[in-house]
Amino acid sequence: MYILGSPRFRNFRLPAFIAVLLAALLATIGCATLDPALSTTNAAPKRIAISVSLPTATIGKLYNAVVSVNGGTAPYHFATKAGELPPGLILDAVSGSISGTPRAEGYFHFVLTVADRSGDAAGLKILGIGVKKPAADPHPVSVVVSPFSIQRDPGSRSVTSVCSAGIQYGEHRGSVVGVRRQD
Repeated sequence: MYILGSPRFRNFRLPAFIAVLLAALLATIGCATLDPALSTTNAAPKRIAISVSLPTATIGKLYNAVVSVNGGTAPYHFATKAGELPPGLILDAVSGSISGTPRAEGYFHFVLTVADRSGDAAGLKILGIGVKKPAADPHPVSVVVSPFSIQRDPGSRSVTSVCSAGIQYGEHRGSVVGVRRQD
């Protein structure tokens, strides 16, 4: 039977992510043959259930999510088989926690796998983590100097007082500071 190789499906393309997930799934469950007579064992593998809630992450803010498992025998080994975690996040192979500080915006899909110490039990779950930009600062800095007016020098972060040319104002650690120039 021809499915994807037939002329009827010549222009059919699986989205890359689905193709990667399908390959990871087949590799994890061991799909070498579908004929039970050719299989070396007919015993169903033991399954490990994976439970996790992955909240949305924010660029530049510390992130931590804990993966829980049920089944098999500890210690466990966690890994990602397909897709990718957001840049800046890592999976701890022993505890299963996902942590770090995300560096890029987007939605990142990956396949999380877990195996027990004997390798007789395994689990697999398709997950995704959304990463958003941080919210804009609700309190922008504005400076009013009266009776002087201040102009920002083009191309720099400093400003100069119009009435007091001997003082230069600038930003330092979120504050506006004035420095007397020594010409």
